[in-house]
Amino acid sequence: MRVVLWSTNYYPYIGGIERLVHNLACELMRQGHSVLVITDASQKGLESKDQVDGVEIIRLPFSHALFAKQLPLIKKAIQSATDALIRFKADLVNVHGWHESMAFYQFRVAENLSIPFFLTVHGLLEQPHYKTLACRRLWSMCSAVSVVSHSLVDALRFGSLSHADIRLIYNGSQISSIQPKMPVESFNNLLCIGRLSVEKGFDTALHALALLQHRYPSLSLTIVGGGPLYTKLLELTEALGLQHRVKLLDYLPPHKIDEIIDQSSIVLMPSTYESFGLVAVEAALRCRPVIASDVGGLKEVVVHGETGMLVMPNHPSDLAKAIAQFSDEPHLISEMGLKGYRRAIDFFTLEVMAKGYIAMYKGE
Repeated sequence: MRVVLWSTNYYPYIGGIERLVHNLACELMRQGHSVLVITDASQKGLESKDQVDGVEIIRLPFSHALFAKQLPLIKKAIQSATDALIRFKADLVNVHGWHESMAFYQFRVAENLSIPFFLTVHGLLEQPHYKTLACRRLWSMCSAVSVVSHSLVDALRFGSLSHADIRLIYNGSQISSIQPKMPVESFNNLLCIGRLSVEKGFDTALHALALLQHRYPSLSLTIVGGGPLYTKLLELTEALGLQHRVKLLDYLPPHKIDEIIDQSSIVLMPSTYESFGLVAVEAALRCRPVIASDVGGLKEVVVHGETGMLVMPNHPSDLAKAIAQFSDEPHLISEMGLKGYRRAIDFFTLEVMAKGYIAMYKGE
């Protein structure tokens, strides 16, 4: 098959959807399919082409044209996307992310062509733009819609969004060629990975660490990610007297994620919202247990009491209690980590994920 993956952003921007789409592209290519990625231009008004890991990418100035209200540039972007699909001889288009500004272009391109479009919804259904005309038009034109968790299926129903073919396809992560290092049970390095934004709940992790700092003097926390809350998290770290226990690191390239997870004993995901929770899968594939908020798709990835623990969001005391249990019963770190690894191999690999997408593309 000749598959086009159309996402709002793509590498070098690093986020959950971007990593997921790139991994899917690489896995489809590994299985013998041809893949083209269409995404927004990183430079205003400029069209460009490049490759990442052999994946061909076309970047068009979708956002710039729309926000600048430049009608000629809007028309050109629509035509360029249409021409790219024709030149590529695309069999289908899989849209990743359901956003008003991109849907504005996607449903218009779909009208120009007689190839099937598929939509993958990754989350944030609470945002009002999903009720806009562009998003609704795209929804109605797609041959099938896939979602990444049962929680999103429920959210669609709650939002009265129905479709003849809605499929659950869990996100998957790549299995490293390097065997995971089993955590050292006496090693108490906690880890958070993600965009430094409010919904990730990293402030809750800092408050939990503050509650435990006197009881567990060797406990430390590493936070990896960039974003708008870097300064506030740094200030909170200092206000709580945690300067010598906390490291704030910038974004890491995907190939470095396994390495940083291997340096930890437990991964924390104290999010207030997660449609899935790819970091939890990446942690499991490195045999690390996860303490996560009991929200959204996280409760589908983390099995409480087996592969990690689920706690109430925005409750530092609950998070601290779960961390303390691992510290007091260190055998749980390796036991739950191994169970998480086995479960991830069964449900959350790229091969399993790609199988679901291919079945959707074929209408099976």
